[in-house]
Amino acid sequence: MRDDEAEAAMTWTKLGDEFPDDCERAELSDAAVRTHVEALCWSNRLLLDGHIPMRHLGRFAFSQDADRAVSELLAAGWWGETEDGYLLMHDITEQRSREQVLASRETAKGRQARWRGKHRVEPDNAVTNAVTRRGRNAVTRDGTGQDRSGSKPSQEEKEVHVREDAITEAEPPTEETLSPPRPDACSGCGKVGSSLTAGGLCRRCHGEAVSRSYNLDNGRSSA
Repeated sequence: MRDDEAEAAMTWTKLGDEFPDDCERAELSDAAVRTHVEALCWSNRLLLDGHIPMRHLGRFAFSQDADRAVSELLAAGWWGETEDGYLLMHDITEQRSREQVLASRETAKGRQARWRGKHRVEPDNAVTNAVTRRGRNAVTRDGTGQDRSGSKPSQEEKEVHVREDAITEAEPPTEETLSPPRPDACSGCGKVGSSLTAGGLCRRCHGEAVSRSYNLDNGRSSA
């Protein structure tokens, strides 16, 4: 997660540098100060906009004098009472509202989607072109590979088909196969270190390609 996304997902509690002075003027105990800060953090985490249900009090107020602290905060006017709990009144205007936090998260989601779209890994052009050509050729060939267009392929076309078969029948592209090919790698299976034919294939891929080419010729001759 990038820093801007983490900031959008996380909420923050803001206190001015005058906060200790305000606590001193209100003559709040340490327990009351702690309980007020804990309530602000709890409200921001759950996006409550300062509305604290009474049943939540025991989930964030960990001071041993939490009940007395609440009484102090109410008497000082820092908290107010509601039908089902309390309303934070002091320092609440310094916090981001629920609406602001949700809008910030939606903006971060859109920014993340644009970043992912911009950095999406595309297939290698050689593989894409081979698949496209193979699909185009399928228009004039049946399932046996026989040409229905009425013309026999030249030797050059047969070599092209052999190499296309070797590419399209290899494993699906991965991060490794999408990198620039090595000159000593088979253009069919990608194996490195084997002696290659003039067509750039290892012995196994070359034998399979020749076998397919032989079957292709026999299919045409029997038509």
